[in-house]
Amino acid sequence: MLIGRKAVRGAEAALHAFNPTTGTSIAEPVFGSGTASDVNQACELAHKASIRTGNCRSPCAPSSSSSSPTASRRWATR
Repeated sequence: MLIGRKAVRGAEAALHAFNPTTGTSIAEPVFGSGTASDVNQACELAHKASIRTGNCRSPCAPSSSSSSPTASRRWATR
């Protein structure tokens, strides 16, 4: 996945693409799921970018508490 300008290999559970016609899993490539830290970093970078461009419409901006798993889930579900 890309976070900011860096390619990051997800360290959580493996994700596989699937064939939309048959619904079967495709063995390769395998994608790694992002961690709570990955989600927080991506959300914070996106928020900073939206502020710089004047497009900030987020109802819950990242804060010093954004490193918590709860904050990650809140951001990930938006």
